[in-house]
Amino acid sequence: MDFINLTPHEVTVVTKDGSKVSFPPSENVARVEYREEVIGDYDAPVNDGETPKKFEVFKSYFGTINNLPEPRDGVRYIVSRMCANACPDRHDLVVPGPSIRDADGVITACYGFFA
Repeated sequence: MDFINLTPHEVTVVTKDGSKVSFPPSENVARVEYREEVIGDYDAPVNDGETPKKFEVFKSYFGTINNLPEPRDGVRYIVSRMCANACPDRHDLVVPGPSIRDADGVITACYGFFA
């Protein structure tokens, strides 16, 4: 299986035996057009006796996906979660798995992929 990284960042994966494999970003980054729209609001009490506060409710809309190649046998494309969510019928897309962070909270690697 070949993996092509369509994110703007190197993706380092810790394998089952504890070794690391890195996938550098390719020349193309898959991006999804995205917009949000306010569809209403909620009144929610914050503390007892206070006047309820209004919170907006948003709806997300996915648009065109740019730079996403057509599926190819034996190839998995590493993409962002947003891109994968916008393409629910694509079974060739993977998203970096659970994050591994350093002491400062910076993501340094991940455990496998989400399908």
